[in-house]
Amino acid sequence: MRVSGGCSGYRLSMDRPFFPEPEQSDPRPGRRRETTWQFMHRSTWSRASEVRAFYNAALAALPANFSEEDVFVRLATLSRWRREGDRLVASIKRRDFGDAVEFVQRIVAPADEQNHHADVAIHWDTVTLTLWTHASGGLTERDFRSAGEIERILAAGER
Repeated sequence: MRVSGGCSGYRLSMDRPFFPEPEQSDPRPGRRRETTWQFMHRSTWSRASEVRAFYNAALAALPANFSEEDVFVRLATLSRWRREGDRLVASIKRRDFGDAVEFVQRIVAPADEQNHHADVAIHWDTVTLTLWTHASGGLTERDFRSAGEIERILAAGER
């Protein structure tokens, strides 16, 4: 261990690698690499501060939940969707099981493009889709955008 400076303001942090693999090995056969530790002054750059900054940026980038008024207004534009708690739910009746599976296959590509996927339940001829943004714990723009795309797919299939 290396220590520099006085005792106040120091913390234990790892020298490289930050999170060592348990089975990392030394280049020489039969030897394991030892984790090295050093004391770093808290004002110096550390891997922990980089992780903390990334975490804070990720929290700031979370989609914002809609207010009750916004949900009400947006839900009025979606004919097949209803609100159940903090989720949008649609139950879509198809001809039979095969048609239900085919419909689910048609919504896969748009869901992948938006990187927002509905929970899907198929009960013979009925497909139940549930949308909500897991990360924010509520309804966001992404949910309504996905619901609108599914409505367009349904409208195109009924023509």
